[in-house]
This record gives sequence, C-alpha cells and structure tokens, in this order.
Amino acid sequence: MLVSPMMSLISLLSEHEKLQFGTFFRNDEFSTFKVIDNIEAHLMLIHSIHDELIPFKHSQLIYERYVRNSSNQEAYFVEV
Repeated sequence: MLVSPMMSLISLLSEHEKLQFGTFFRNDEFSTFKVIDNIEAHLMLIHSIHDELIPFKHSQLIYERYVRNSSNQEAYFVEV
C-alpha cells in the first residue's frame, strides 16, 4: 500500500515551489517510479486530490506505470 507516494524525491523537490532543493541531489535514491516495476504483489495507492505537498499526478503516474508493466497483478487507486 502506498499512501500519497511521490514519484521520486528529485521530481518532488523540483516541482514544489516551497522546496526548491532538487538541484542539490545528484542520485535519486528515493524513487518510487524506478522501483515500481519490481513489485510482485497487488498494489493499492491512496492519495488526496487536495494534497498540497505531493502532487496528485505522482500517484496517477505511478499507478499507470504499474498497470502497464505489471505481470497480471491487481492494482487499486483510491482518491480521497
């Protein structure tokens, strides 16, 4: 289960007006988007469309990538 996941730390920091630190990070060690292809289990994403820190589109893109690349695993997306 992923709750309000970010695609990656660098993508979050580079997009967020209040957190413009993305240029300080060279390696994106906190990348959900990179590891989502390795998940071999059912996936549930929960994210609020009103989230002010992590953009809702991060969850949408993670979900779309998982569904596209998963091998017959179930995926659920809950918008709150």
